Amino acid sequence: VAPGHIYDEKGFCTGCGIYNVLEPTLVKIDGVWNYFENGVKTDATTLVKYSGKWFYVEDGIWISRTTLVKYKDKWFYVKGGKWDSKVEDLVKYEGKWFYIKSGKWTTSSKTLFNKNGSWFYINKGKWDSDAKCIFKYNGKNFYISGGKWKSTTNTLFKKDGKYYAIKSGKWYKGKNIIKYNGKKYYVNDGYAQTKFSGKVTISGKKYTVKKGII
Repeated sequence: VAPGHIYDEKGFCTGCGIYNVLEPTLVKIDGVWNYFENGVKTDATTLVKYSGKWFYVEDGIWISRTTLVKYKDKWFYVKGGKWDSKVEDLVKYEGKWFYIKSGKWTTSSKTLFNKNGSWFYINKGKWDSDAKCIFKYNGKNFYISGGKWKSTTNTLFKKDGKYYAIKSGKWYKGKNIIKYNGKKYYVNDGYAQTKFSGKVTISGKKYTVKKGII
């Protein structure tokens, strides 16, 4: 405590603006929560732990805002001005969608995330709305188009000169027929058999195939 200063019951000196606690803390002054470091009010934008919870401070004042904030080289998602370590969500920040897990954003995240019934493809911690690929998740190969996975998708996906067979939104390796661009293709072993011509039996029915088309 500085000599000659008069502090109230909370340890705040209204005359000099100094708080007698050196650790980072919040002090309520005239109904506003102010951020103090080393006993002095600052204009920092950061996270501060107070009464066992983490609060978001902007320009030295706690505000009830929802945003992402960088703290000690990590990105934290705060909602209503507080950080919740249990949050898992897809949130929009500066025009992009970020995948939050355990209340944090990380560039290493690569997964599928279900939000409001839709499955989003997360690449490097963000929703990649342009993605068109086959992504292995939980041991299965999912077809991603427009950054999303849909269980109703039946199509062919061209990559590296091959046509991958997609059935019910997944890479399909069985023998079947898939309609694509108005034509029926014979698929087997995961691909449209575009070089095959001959007769095949599928589900007990015989078909004539010419260059993969029935």
